Amino acid sequence: MTAESINVLFGKGKRINLMMVLYGNQNKRINYTQLSKKLSGCYANIFSVIRLLKRFRLVKTTKEGKYTYIELTRKGLEVSRKLYEIKEMLRWKIRKGIK
Repeated sequence: MTAESINVLFGKGKRINLMMVLYGNQNKRINYTQLSKKLSGCYANIFSVIRLLKRFRLVKTTKEGKYTYIELTRKGLEVSRKLYEIKEMLRWKIRKGIK
């Protein structure tokens, strides 16, 4: 497995990348605009991904003033943790030269 194959597996998936950003920013409040910048995606795409993740109860949103903040639910945190572990395990195999 190569670094390129990991990017194909995880790098192109907007949903996974979005969850990884939220997982990495658990203690910080993050809104749609901040997510758009971190993921280099347009607001509309981020909004549609969040809407889908909400259906699966992986994220929840909180409206405060003119901003809507996004955070992982307990289920979303668990799924994100597992995805992170898988991603790190695959990176470890690449560093060790395991094919």
